[in-house]
Amino acid sequence: MTTISDKVSVIGWSLVTFIALSLAAYSYGYRLNTSQSYPPGLYVIDAVKSNYQVNDRVLLCPPVHNSIKDAIRRGYLAMGYCDSGSVPMIKSIAAVSGDAVTLNDEVVIRDKALPGSTIQHQDSQGLALTPYRHYGKSRFWVPPENVFVHSFYAPSDSFDSRYFGPVPTANILGTIRPVILLPDLQNLFAAQP
Repeated sequence: MTTISDKVSVIGWSLVTFIALSLAAYSYGYRLNTSQSYPPGLYVIDAVKSNYQVNDRVLLCPPVHNSIKDAIRRGYLAMGYCDSGSVPMIKSIAAVSGDAVTLNDEVVIRDKALPGSTIQHQDSQGLALTPYRHYGKSRFWVPPENVFVHSFYAPSDSFDSRYFGPVPTANILGTIRPVILLPDLQNLFAAQP
C-alpha cells in the first residue's frame, strides 16, 4: 500500500531531478523561449563570435535604457539578470556598426525599408511607445561595437531596437538556434496514420 509519505518522496525526488536536469541544460547553453518575438521552444546558444553579421539570430541582454524599465513595468519583458534588469531576448541583427538607420514611420537601413518594421506609437494596452532617438535625431549610424536588432518572425509586435536603440556587442550572449519548437511538439506526439 502506498502511503502519503511515499507519494511525497516520489514528488520530491521528481522535483529534484527536474531541477538538476534544468540546471545541467542551462549550463550547456539551452534556453526556453516563451516570448512572442520568436517561436516558443527550446533553443541552444551556438557560438560566441567576435564579429556578428546581419541576419545572425542572437540571444542578448538589452541595453540599459528607460524603455527597458518601461517594458518590464508593462510586462513586455520579465525581470532578469541582465544589467538592464530584464531577461535576455532573442532577436536578429538587422544592422551592424557603421550602417545608417532612420526611424520615422518605419525602419530604414542603408536606404532600404526593413520589411514589417512599422513603428508603433501605442502598445496593445493603448500606452505610448516612443521610438528611439540618437541624441534627438531619427537618423543615425550604428556606433562601433554595436548592432541594431529586430524580430523577423513577429516584426510588427516585436520590442526591439526601434524602441531601445543599438545594442553593444558585449551584450550578446551568442548566436542561438532552435532545438525543438513547441509547434513541432504537436507534430511529434500526433497520431501516426
